Amino acid sequence: IFEVYTNTLQYSLAKVPTANHFEISADWMPRLVRLCCSTDYMFGFSQLVLGRLEKRFEADGVEKGIGMFTQCARKVKRLRQELAITVSKSEKAGADVTLLLGANGAGKDGIMKERHGTIRKTAMEVLKISSKKGSHLIPGNLLESLAKSYCLMPLIDELEGKAKGAAKWEGTINGAPDIELLRYPQLTEALLKSSFRASQRNPEPKVKMAACALLGYASTKECRPEITIDCVEALWESCLLCEADTKFGQQSKDRLMKNMEKHPIVSAAALMWCRSQVANPTLTNTALYLTMAPLYIDLCGFVIQEHPLLRTCCLDLLMDMIRVNRKEEKGGIESAIRIKKLAFDLMVEMIRRGFITETIARFIEELDGAATKMDLSLVRYFLSGILTVAMPKETKLVFSLEFVATMKQLLLHHRVKAAVMNLNFEK
Repeated sequence: IFEVYTNTLQYSLAKVPTANHFEISADWMPRLVRLCCSTDYMFGFSQLVLGRLEKRFEADGVEKGIGMFTQCARKVKRLRQELAITVSKSEKAGADVTLLLGANGAGKDGIMKERHGTIRKTAMEVLKISSKKGSHLIPGNLLESLAKSYCLMPLIDELEGKAKGAAKWEGTINGAPDIELLRYPQLTEALLKSSFRASQRNPEPKVKMAACALLGYASTKECRPEITIDCVEALWESCLLCEADTKFGQQSKDRLMKNMEKHPIVSAAALMWCRSQVANPTLTNTALYLTMAPLYIDLCGFVIQEHPLLRTCCLDLLMDMIRVNRKEEKGGIESAIRIKKLAFDLMVEMIRRGFITETIARFIEELDGAATKMDLSLVRYFLSGILTVAMPKETKLVFSLEFVATMKQLLLHHRVKAAVMNLNFEK
């Protein structure tokens, strides 16, 4: 059975380097999910194979100087992370078995790497607490233990001001755990929650510093120590800015954007904070939300422009804002609709920048959702926005099959039909 599995996996992965974005999303990802996520062992083995394949492509790209190998490495990395995300969201036991396998499993210590077994168990504890329903604070001792394992305590001391006049942090020493452990998607999300999500933000400053240090190190490990220090300091400053929550103002937005421009991880953290604010009914049910929402829109638009790889996170925030159903006071309905139209404008901008099928597919999902109750005028507004992008100035209309198939699915939806054919535009 295992021989059949390995041959099938090998055949599937051989198609990935030449596949385009649409083929990977629509064709190969569902196949690989069924193939790699059926059991814990299959998932762990596939993560091991994908990790080694990614490193091989990266090495060939550096050695031969051919960009194709670098692109292949990115495709394989994306597959590995998407599979990890899929399994973590399932109800199957052992979803995070890859952590116990030592991330990519490369190195002289073999697959299990018992030398780092303790730190992986700590990471598993963090994931268990973070994945629980409700708002659960991650204990500070777990995050500080992770920071100590990666030799980041001197960097935290610098943030606290204890290391003034001392030697600058010069990076982790040899023998630190595999960096892929910190880059595991669910662990990164847990670190972001503990420092930027309003309901799960740890009250202890040193714990938040540890989370910022881990995030900064994970995103800049291959860079010079000076860049890592700058990233960690930017994360910490942004964390303090976001703690203002509803008192966050224009001046704070400008300072936050400067940090977001330099470091993508700060942008991811800012989006996490915005989503936590939008999910707070004590804010969305007040008139203050009408003041704060444009700030979230501005931050989201900045990320769309500066960091294309975070557009999925931007889409999550925009859909959260579209779902907000406020108990409107007199004259407040127009303001709420205006905010939702601003969110749709950014979705159209993402389509303009090439993030097409994902954006339209998420909109279709929201139309199917019972909790949305989207006004038909908003459906027409988004559809007209798509048409302004899809109608080029040239006389020859050339559309990809991917776009045509997605638009067909959208236009055949019963809610879209009702929006287009309804003559009573006032309602």
